Amino acid sequence: MSAPNAEISQLIQTIEELDEKLTIPIFRPPPAPPPSGGNGGNPHNDPMEPRISALEARLDTLVPNLATKADIAEVRGDIKGWMLSTVLTIIGTMLAAIFGVAQVMKPAPAPSVQQPPIIITVPAAPPAQPVTPEK
Repeated sequence: MSAPNAEISQLIQTIEELDEKLTIPIFRPPPAPPPSGGNGGNPHNDPMEPRISALEARLDTLVPNLATKADIAEVRGDIKGWMLSTVLTIIGTMLAAIFGVAQVMKPAPAPSVQQPPIIITVPAAPPAQPVTPEK
């Protein structure tokens, strides 16, 4: 029976050697059972102090760069100003386009036909009679 066990162990060794050479592992030994320590075998139950101190150090470097209420209020005012000017510009551009198109679409005035002048003929006044003084 030693021959089959030797063949199996040699086969496992060959698979492990190929596994190390391949990029995609095909054979992994089963994971070790968790330790039976006081933390229930949870590997993430490390002491919290080093992790918290690292987070506090990181926050101490980030907090000075954060925006304050005054900064946010200033940016809000700037945004409102830009929005108002943008809206007014858009409205002005639209009105100019509408009036421009209206001028282009306006029908051309009909050519005016010049009326002949009206001539009024007045009869000539009768010749004046000499006035004789009464004696």
